[in-house]
Amino acid sequence: MSRFSSYLVQLTADVFQRFSSGSQASLVTRFSRAESSSSHSFMSRHSVLAFLLVFLTTFAGVGNVWGEEATMTAGTNGSTSSVKIGSTTKTAIKVGTSSKGGDMSITVPANSTKLSLYAAAWNGVSDLSLNISGATTTPTSISLTADEGISGSTTPFNISGQESNYKFEITLSNITEETTIKFTSSTKKRFVVWDATYETSDPGSGEPA
Repeated sequence: MSRFSSYLVQLTADVFQRFSSGSQASLVTRFSRAESSSSHSFMSRHSVLAFLLVFLTTFAGVGNVWGEEATMTAGTNGSTSSVKIGSTTKTAIKVGTSSKGGDMSITVPANSTKLSLYAAAWNGVSDLSLNISGATTTPTSISLTADEGISGSTTPFNISGQESNYKFEITLSNITEETTIKFTSSTKKRFVVWDATYETSDPGSGEPA
């Protein structure tokens, strides 16, 4: 076995331990030393880098997975809609009418720890809060800001304000199974929700079926 091969075997044996302790940099160093020390290496520099890339992409995310798309569902007085931010169109849920409130829900898998979403009130609407139910969350309600682009009956709604102004991050507790979290308007006013994602402490929970 070549000297490089020996390094590779040793590296494979302790890769889990090193990644769990945040020692990714030391792995890069060991790869560099291994390749340069072997004059008859059976792997080219490109092969070494490719092998390293596989390890980095496979194990760097062990722990939390963030940014997996959550399932949004229209509830009472709700319907599927869309919003446009710049040149990008995104699926959304519109809730409520000119005289009625309503609700929508977001489903997350077991072991979810955080939920991120964007939500805005109808143009001209003020003092609109959404009550959150179905799980233990922090906070238990969110207050929405109106956007001038959310009005009329034509979609997509063109978001006129900074999208970041409408972002909410909600901490989830004790999500031991797939859970549906409901957002209900506190008053008879309209709102729109889009781009819901979740974070899970278990990478396997966020994998598509």
